[in-house]
Parts: sequence; C-alpha cells; structure tokens
Amino acid sequence: MKYASIKDLRTYLGFHPIKVENESLQGVVDGSNREFYTQNKPLVDFDYDGEVIDDVKVLVNGAEVTIESIDEEMGKIVLASAPEAGSTVVATYYWHPFGDSELQMIIEAAESEIDNECGRSFEAQERTERILMTRGNVFHVSYTPIISISEVVIEDISGEEIETLSSDKYEILVAGSGLVRLKEYYAGLTSPPWYLPSRFYVKITYTGGYQTIPSIIKQATILIASYHLLTKIAHLVTTEPDYRGKISVAFKKPQELTERLEYLRTEIERVKSKLPHAIGVA
Repeated sequence: MKYASIKDLRTYLGFHPIKVENESLQGVVDGSNREFYTQNKPLVDFDYDGEVIDDVKVLVNGAEVTIESIDEEMGKIVLASAPEAGSTVVATYYWHPFGDSELQMIIEAAESEIDNECGRSFEAQERTERILMTRGNVFHVSYTPIISISEVVIEDISGEEIETLSSDKYEILVAGSGLVRLKEYYAGLTSPPWYLPSRFYVKITYTGGYQTIPSIIKQATILIASYHLLTKIAHLVTTEPDYRGKISVAFKKPQELTERLEYLRTEIERVKSKLPHAIGVA
C-alpha cells in the first residue's frame, strides 16, 4: 500500500493526462515495419489501472489493430503485425511531460522522507517479536497499531517452547499503543525451593500498522512529492532553456511555478508538525 498514488499527485498538481486523437505515427510503412513512435512522450496511464497499453488505440486504414507492446518513455508502439505498404497509421493516446515512472519515483522518495521524519513506517506489516517477561502479564509490541495477532508462544528462559497459546488465552488491551495481556501466565511470581521471581519469553507474531493510511500521511506525501517535482522543474528551466516549452503545458504563467513552490514550503512545514512520531522521535 502506497501513501499516495500517481492519480493523487496528478490531481493535486493539475497534471492530468493529455489526450491526442488520430495522430499520424512516425515510422516507415513498408509492409515489414511494426515499430512506430508518437510525436509526444512519455505516454501515461489515463485510467490509472497500472497499464498504458489499454489506453492507446492504433488504426490502420481506419481499422483498429492489435498492439504488441509499448515503451511509454520513448513513445514507442510495436504492432502485432506490420501494416501494408502505403497504409495510413494513426493513434489515439494520452501523454504528459511528466511521466508515470517519474512521478512514482518522486512519490517513493516522499514516502521515505516521511518514514525518516516519523521514525517508523505506516504500512501494514507482519512482524515477529520476542519479549522477556520479568513482571506482570501485560506487554507491548513495537509496531502499532495492532491489526491482528496470528500466534503467541510462551518460552522458558532458555528458549524452550512451553506452550502455543490459543486465542482465548490472550487479548489485545489497547491496539493503538500495542498493549497485549496474557490471561494465564504471570511473570515475577516466586515459588519454592529458591523463591526466585519467575521469568519467561513471549514470542508473538502479529500484523501491525495501518490498513488505511492516515489522511495526514497521505497529505504530507502529496505535498512533499509536489515540492520535489516542482523544484526539479525549476532547476531544469534555469539550466536547460529548451525545457521551457515542455513545461508550458503545465504552467500558464511564468511566475506560477515560483508561487506554488513558496506555498508548498509553508504547507510542508505545517503538516510535518502534525505528523505522528514513534516514541522517542521528536
């Protein structure tokens, strides 16, 4: 589960896929060539289903033909069979100057930044922990909130298994803070002949994290990813003059990019102050 999707980022930035209809493809139509190229690239996923090929339609002499493969970044379309020499080959497709793979990498970088900031991840994960019980019958796990517990095993101090507990012999007290209570085992009790306090290990396998990512995490991901992307764009505009024509698709006014960066800086600081942090992480 990602904290934010490509669709989330495109919607926030207004970088929606751009439709091109019935464009003549670049490539030799000689009866043997199957490789053609669009005039615009990269091609992008219009319906956000993880596939681009189903968002591209190629017509040869007005009849739809089968596409074998697509290279989104290169704008390359490989047909299942070569059109006859002299045929008219046109395509309808979606593209955007900022491709899906570029946005995905930026989203992943934003997710890592949030994990580092908060000192934890937020995705649901299965974990196994071994906890030494020296007193009482309540313990807490480290990756919260607890979603479910799949196994609890009691081990003696040497690590030998004593019992695999059935689900009626333990309970989740507070899922949010990871508190679990044993119903039939209690550490710290004394017994003859030495009357030493009892100790044992609990080995617990559980799933922790969030089944639904908190809205503040999703918001932070979108803001940080947007800032990283716009910062990159601002740099390219300065260092590569030819890039200005590319971003004119996304920005109507020259000062819009600067204004959005200034807004994002303020918003990111505001949202970061509200992020949930792991214990001991400021």
